[in-house]
Amino acid sequence: MASHILHQTPTEEKKKKPGPRKPGGQNGHVGTTLRKFDTPDQIENIPVDRKKLPKGKRYTDPFPEGINRPVQYGIDVKVHSVYMSQYQLVPYKRIEEDFQDQVKIPISAGTVFNFNYDAYHKLEAFEAMVKSKLIAPGLCHADETGININGKRVWLHCVSNPLWSYYLPHEKRGLEAMEAMGILPHFNGVLCQVFQKISGLVRLFDGDWRHKTIARVADCL
Repeated sequence: MASHILHQTPTEEKKKKPGPRKPGGQNGHVGTTLRKFDTPDQIENIPVDRKKLPKGKRYTDPFPEGINRPVQYGIDVKVHSVYMSQYQLVPYKRIEEDFQDQVKIPISAGTVFNFNYDAYHKLEAFEAMVKSKLIAPGLCHADETGININGKRVWLHCVSNPLWSYYLPHEKRGLEAMEAMGILPHFNGVLCQVFQKISGLVRLFDGDWRHKTIARVADCL
């Protein structure tokens, strides 16, 4: 999961060099802090009859999983933030402004980055499952396109079948990036890749994905 992806190309907008600063509040920046509310939206009281508890022992119960601070953002806020950042590709600053303007929730760019970082690690098992679905024998498609990450031109690689897709940003365009993705070196099916738009030709990799067979697009449908 990329921390920030700008979907313009260098020909569309003047390319900016990446700065030394990381996402989040900088020195001298006046930030905002998530504070307690005197009248929260929801309070759940859990009654306990202490008379029924055995004497001489102290009983405690942990908070629900994920509740580890006196004040923190709820799961819906985190999910919506990750959705806007990683699916809609909204820049951090605009997400910060959206939460503040629309629902009066103070969220900094550093907090959005932390939400993405947390989601990245929680999706590790899902990522492994997607790879296994794409490695399974069958027909897959592979392609790449240029994108900008933090002002730097990289290549976004994709391997997909009718049900699953896997994306990987990488500095390289060819074999090195595909091997780093960890899917095609283990793939034993038929891989289709368009490489000539005008003539409508595709490359088919059958068995060993490094060896190609050329066929017309119509023959693959």
